[in-house]
Formats: sequence, structure tokens, C-alpha cells
Amino acid sequence: MATMATSPRTPSTTYRGLPPTLRTPSFSGAAPLTARHYSPGGSLHSNEDPLVLEIGAKHLRAGFANEPTPRCVLTWNERLFRRVGEQIPVADGRRRRERELWQLDLWKVDLGLVEDLLERGLRQAYNKYLLIDSKTKKIILPVPPLFPTRLLSSIVKTIFTHFQPGVITIMSSPVLATVAAGLRSALVVDIGWHETIVTPVYELRAIEAPCIGVNGRSRRGIKTLRTAWMTLLTEALDAAGLPTTLDPNDVEELMERLGWCRPLHSLPEDDPSSPPTPVSISPTQTLSLPFTTFAQPTESTFFAPTTVPSASPTHADDDDTPLPALLHYVLAHSTVDVRSACLPRIIIVGGGSHIPGLQKRLVDELRLLVNKRGWDPSPGARPLKKRAANTDPTVLPPPQEFDWRREITESPVKQLEAGEVEKKKAGEVKGVKSLGAWAGGSLVGGLRVKGRVELERERFLGDVARGLTGLPLGGV
Repeated sequence: MATMATSPRTPSTTYRGLPPTLRTPSFSGAAPLTARHYSPGGSLHSNEDPLVLEIGAKHLRAGFANEPTPRCVLTWNERLFRRVGEQIPVADGRRRRERELWQLDLWKVDLGLVEDLLERGLRQAYNKYLLIDSKTKKIILPVPPLFPTRLLSSIVKTIFTHFQPGVITIMSSPVLATVAAGLRSALVVDIGWHETIVTPVYELRAIEAPCIGVNGRSRRGIKTLRTAWMTLLTEALDAAGLPTTLDPNDVEELMERLGWCRPLHSLPEDDPSSPPTPVSISPTQTLSLPFTTFAQPTESTFFAPTTVPSASPTHADDDDTPLPALLHYVLAHSTVDVRSACLPRIIIVGGGSHIPGLQKRLVDELRLLVNKRGWDPSPGARPLKKRAANTDPTVLPPPQEFDWRREITESPVKQLEAGEVEKKKAGEVKGVKSLGAWAGGSLVGGLRVKGRVELERERFLGDVARGLTGLPLGGV
């Protein structure tokens, strides 16, 4: 080595491997000791932010808290329903399979199949979109009111068994929808796949009184709307002399693209000036229907007195209430404080909220019912009559002591603002936009708020092994 160092043809320093310009720089000198270690790459989300999973009968939404939208929205389609090794059939020979995870009648539901399908969908969300270790994240699970206990227990058991999170926090979907609207009190109308649920929320607490809980629900949901669309298209195909075989999946696509709702005061259904619109039902079937016809299924589903043939169509079943009457019934059975807080804050969420014109029509119909019946819950209530004004000059009105005190103590600006507020109508019906239950769960999860019901994995699985549901007795 000494000979090589003194040779004029040999450089003073030698290296092995990469040249000095491509090697990792050394941290020699005055740099502190902490700077000599590399820190791991920063993550796009904090380790303390939980996951938000919104599991419905038609869709699965999954994403991280503190994010505006979910990372994925999965549909329970044929790819998730197929067995191992089964080929997806082509369009001409595909099976007539319902694309829903569960039905409303649990007697017809195989909970074991529901658990397997849920595990397959969640695994696809974790491995393809979330890309994290499922054991490191807590989970926020929005749940609608009066959700079936057996179904909720099966969903929680599937998540704990196959993905092993530490804690699952169960929160009320109407409360999260209210948070996503930036409010504390609201009347949440969830138009879902199986049914429509109306829930008053007062100071971030869902009101589930005995007179409201069951009667605040109606089976008029998107599934009933699809049945009305199938009836409409079947009659049109029969009148045109075409085959009347329809695929429910194709009907759902037509319903999403063409469905709308007429305003309260609009043209009649058989308007001759409505232009015909071609509708492609299948590659070999095409119909031409007036554009006003596409609003008929929405009208018969959500606003008609009944959705089934009946000898007394004016008196519907208890679970077949029209949506305006359902909203009026819930508000009429609420207390005065809850009603005054919820009436100007009506939130419509769910799949039915995307139908053009439906939200405004519901608010207008409710305003008409309030002006007609007042707050009498009976359907045959008489209109309210205003009391006659006192015209006797000898009778003096009662003194208003509070008025002059307010004039003395308050400034003229506050008096003007108070006068403008008094001129407004009391109990005005208004609607409010909301981002939905998932966005509310994302906001609450980012605030590190402790949920009302938190389930730990070891304790829950132990209760299930002893034959219990694992859920608290007080409900969610």
C-alpha cells in the first residue's frame, strides 16, 4: 500500500463500488447526531386517523378521516357475487341476480353469505384502494336508526375476524349527516334502497321516541321506484308489440339517467307538447316516450296515496305512507323545541336525493301540508282558522312591558334587526344541503371525538363466543 501511495500514477485516495459523486454523502463534521439517521417517508394521512366504512345494501364506501371524499365506492355487482372459478356471463345470457347485499326481511337472508360477500368487498377495498395494514386503524361505522341487531352483529363480527382492527366506533347516520351540513339540529330524510327513514336530530342527538321510531319509516325507497319503472316499461313494450323481458340492472341504469320529479305546480302528465325521447332498453329494443312520462314513476312512488292495488286507495298501510305525510307526522309528534329547530333545516340524503327536483318537491309538499293542517297529526284535520281581530275601541290591549325595556336597553341597530326577524314567518319550511353520512364521519374522525358506542375486538368476540350479540343493550 505504501508503494502504491508514493507512485505518481496512483491517486491519493481509492474507493470501491460507486464513484464518490453517486455514493451516499457522509455526515461527518459539525452535524448533530440526530441528523445522521434517515427518517422514514411521511404518510399522506396520520396514523391516528381512523377509517370510515359506510356499508349499505347497494354500495360500500371506504376512506380515511380528514378527507373530503372516500377512496373507493364499490357496488355489490356480479363480480363480487360470483363463485371461485365461475365465469362472468355475457350480456345475452347473463343471470338475473339481485345486486344487493341483504334484504329488508331477514327471514330470507343467509347471514353466512352476507358475511362472505362483505369480507370479499372489504378485502378488495383494503388491497386495491386503501393499501394499509388493517390492524393499525380504528374504524368508524355509520349505522341508520333501528338497524337490525343480527345484521349489525354479523357485520361487526366479520370486520373483527378477518381484518382485526382494535376498536370499531358505531355512530348514528342521521347525526353524521347533520354534522356534514354544518348544523346541530335538523330533520334528516334518508331515501335508501329498501325504505325511507325520517329522523329528527336535536343538538346532535337522534330523537327515536316510540311514537316516531317505527312510524317514521316507509317502505317507499329506490327499490319501490325500480318496480314502478319496470311496470312503466313493461306496459310500453306490450303496447309496442315488443318482448317484455326486462333486466333489473338495465332498468336501474335507465332510472338513474332519465328519472326526474315534476314541480308542485307543473304541466299534466299527458301534455301533448312534450317531445318524444328515444329510450334504448336493450341492443335490439328501442322505445319513444314523452319526456313527461319519465316523471310518472317518481310521482307514483313517493307522492301517491298507495303503491299497491287496494280497495281503499286513500288509506295506505302503516308502512306505505307518502313521504310528505311521513315528514308531517314525525314533526307533529315531536316536541315544540325539536319541531322549531328541525322545520327550517330539512336534510335529504340517500340515493333518492340525487333525483332531479325531488328535494324541492318534498319541501313544497310539506309546506302545503303545514299550512293546511297545522300540527294536527290526524289526516282529516280541518284547516286552521285565524281569530278575529278585536274591533272594540273600549277594550285596550294588554300592556307589553318587555317592549319598552327592550327599547331602552338595546341599541337602535339591534332593535332594527329584531324588527326584521319578527316580520319573518315563524316556522318557515326550508331545506339544507348535506355532504352525507360518510363526510360527517370523516369530520368527526378527524376531531378525535369519542363515540357513543365503541366496541373492542377481544371483548366483542368473547361475547359472541358465549352466544351473545356483542352489542350494548341500550342500542346504538
